[in-house]
Amino acid sequence: MKKFITMFANSIYKALGIVALLIMWEGLSFFFPHVIVPSVEEIFSSLQVMVVASSFWGHLYHTVFRVFVGFGFSLITGGILGMLAGFSKRFYDLIKPVIVVTENAPPVLWVILAVIWFGLGDAPPVFAIMSVDIPIVTVNVAQGIKSIDP
Repeated sequence: MKKFITMFANSIYKALGIVALLIMWEGLSFFFPHVIVPSVEEIFSSLQVMVVASSFWGHLYHTVFRVFVGFGFSLITGGILGMLAGFSKRFYDLIKPVIVVTENAPPVLWVILAVIWFGLGDAPPVFAIMSVDIPIVTVNVAQGIKSIDP
């Protein structure tokens, strides 16, 4: 019973956090033009119009598809690189500078480069997702392998 009460209290706190965010957003909409910070009512009415539109679901499908493809390639590539880096100190030292540079580059840089290199379509968002996720997966897999007791 105590666990249920704790879960219920946590849910209430999360709901209050969302309500507080919406109140702050609504307050900001009074001070800024509606183009920059639209009111909460305008956001929900626009969302309702978009969900009813037939093109919304196609765009949502393409977005989710791109995310899954990018993350899937990131898991495969980062997993392989991470295993190699975890088992070989030399390989880890070789790719570490590349990982550091890649992690510290802003994602918008990768989007711009991807559009220049690949044009428009599915490739730029997939590449941008991969450029952000591969270093994270690589480092975590390598650290996980290194932490295994021999």
